Amino acid sequence: MEQLPVRARQYILFVLLLGGVATLVAARSVSLRWEHLSLALILLPLMVIFEFFEIKLPRGVNVSLATVMRLAAIILIGPAYAILLTVSAFLIADGIMRKLQKAWYKVAFNASMHAVVSAVSGIAYLAIADADPRLASSLYDIGAIAMAGLLYVVINSVMISVVVALADDLPLGYVWAKNQKSVLPQYLAMLPMGIVFALLWQTYPWAVALFLLPMGIVHYSFKARMDLEQQTEQALIAMADILDTRDQLTSRHSQVVAEYAVKIAHQLNLPEEQVDTIMISARLHDLGKIGINDEILKKPGPLSPEERKDMERHSEIGASILGYFPLFSKGVSFLLHHHERYDGQGYPYGLKQEEIPVGARVIQVADVYEAMISRRYYRGPLPREVAIEQLRVGAGRQFDPMVVGAFLKVLAEEAQDDVPSKLRVLEATG
Repeated sequence: MEQLPVRARQYILFVLLLGGVATLVAARSVSLRWEHLSLALILLPLMVIFEFFEIKLPRGVNVSLATVMRLAAIILIGPAYAILLTVSAFLIADGIMRKLQKAWYKVAFNASMHAVVSAVSGIAYLAIADADPRLASSLYDIGAIAMAGLLYVVINSVMISVVVALADDLPLGYVWAKNQKSVLPQYLAMLPMGIVFALLWQTYPWAVALFLLPMGIVHYSFKARMDLEQQTEQALIAMADILDTRDQLTSRHSQVVAEYAVKIAHQLNLPEEQVDTIMISARLHDLGKIGINDEILKKPGPLSPEERKDMERHSEIGASILGYFPLFSKGVSFLLHHHERYDGQGYPYGLKQEEIPVGARVIQVADVYEAMISRRYYRGPLPREVAIEQLRVGAGRQFDPMVVGAFLKVLAEEAQDDVPSKLRVLEATG
């Protein structure tokens, strides 16, 4: 935990304290009635199984259908049992079955966080629900169930986002949107599942066994969706890397362009979500060269007008390929327009100034600079000072002056620090 920023450590310790207090209070107040214990003995192994087979999201965030069991526990036997079962499930799944493959503080934080969320949701449920032991017996009871579920989803997503934002020094809103917004429908779908489980237990306890099949299907479909997102991104980046390795002189071109593009985007104070789109787009910006012959790509001299026209097709080819992947729809325009010019003399559509997407303007500057300082078949690498001067001369004509200014600041900082920059790593599930 020492490697985490101070604020992240303080937040984790605060949540551990709250979770510990909630667990102690729950242990002192839990009812030892047989009907409660029997249900607890059923819910605990189910929670453990779903926690063990959790679903990984980007930036180390995980979700599981154990939330369904926690909601059912809150509704059927109260928050005290829900807290104790939650803590026990995390300790068994992550502490024993995984033999602490996760850092101890991550296991403790997850258990404590869900203990706190269970406590708040359970207290809200008890405060609103009527005294009738039958579930959904009145509007008050229905409202109490809905409130408990919504509180669980909202508080859980916010607490997770806070720790990730503090650990990675990222805006809270961006982290929430990155990791939670896309899975919010799945989270909300857990609410009726928890309610159905509780209703089945009250009316036909034996039917709970039948309920496990659709839960398994939901878990599989959710996991398949997350895996597809990650595998698609990995496959596209692998394809881009393979294209780079077609040519010994451009073996790391896309990686370096992406690195520069991220630094420019940060210098421009662009939103983190847009920075991520720019990074992926920069890694894939030459994807369309898959449709260009090696004779043109590796020609040692100037291209003929026909060859240049053929080469210029690569931005449209790349955008067309990326267009088949809805997950990366935001980056299509960056690929399509990264060869437009600020003065409107570029291709493929002759856009100018603000008509060109900002991501494309950023990638263009990073792309041209990296190409200038690298060896090509038709020339040797240009000195860094010459390449910088070319950017200055092209500002307002070929390049966006604001983007050039931001990049010059990046290069000045690099020269001052004399430390190789590193591309921030995007994790595919966790």
